[in-house]
Amino acid sequence: MIKKLVIAALFLLPPVAGATTPPIESAPRQYEIEVMVFQNIRPELEGGELWMNERINPEIKDLDKAITTPAPPREDSDLSKAKEVLEKDGNYRILVHKQWIQNADAPSDSPMMRMNTEDGELDGTFKFFMSRFLHVDLNLLFKEPESKSMFQADNPEGGNISFEIRDHRRVRSNEMYYFDHPKFGALVQVKQVETGGRKN
Repeated sequence: MIKKLVIAALFLLPPVAGATTPPIESAPRQYEIEVMVFQNIRPELEGGELWMNERINPEIKDLDKAITTPAPPREDSDLSKAKEVLEKDGNYRILVHKQWIQNADAPSDSPMMRMNTEDGELDGTFKFFMSRFLHVDLNLLFKEPESKSMFQADNPEGGNISFEIRDHRRVRSNEMYYFDHPKFGALVQVKQVETGGRKN
C-alpha cells in the first residue's frame, strides 16, 4: 500500500504529526516550507471502481491569485531523501517538489503558492498561514490523461477526469504531514527559521 511505503520512506525523518497541536506564539516568524507531490502508478489500481465520485474538469478557486514558488529544493533536504526512496520503488512518479521561505502571516496576508506541472497534469494551490496555530490549505487536481482514464466511456463529451486533494490542517514545525489519495499524494514539512538562518 502507498501509505506503508511513504511511512517507510520517512522512517528516519521527523515523525508524521498527530491531530493535536499546542498553541504557539502569535508573532509572525519565518518558516521554510517544503512540498512534494507524487503520482501513484501501481498497475493494480487501474480498472478499479474507487473514484466514481470524481468530477470532470473541475476548477480551482482563486487559481489566478496564486504565485509561482522558487526553484527546486536542496538535495540534502528531508523530502529529497524521501523522494529517493519513492523513485527507487518504481511505483511512484514525482510531480512537484518545491521549497521556499515565508512568514507565518495572517490568512489575509499570506501568499497562495501555485503547485503545477508545465503540461497541466497537476495544478493547484498551497497556502501556509498563522491563525493562533500554524495552518496549511492544500487544493490539488491531478488530471489523468484521456487515454488512461477508466471513466471515458461515461464521458462522451471528452475531457480529463481530475482526482482531488482538498485539505486543511493545523501543522507544527519540524513535523511531516502526509496528504493521501489513492491516485496521488503530497508530503509537507515546515521548519522555523531562526535568526542567522538556523532552523528549529
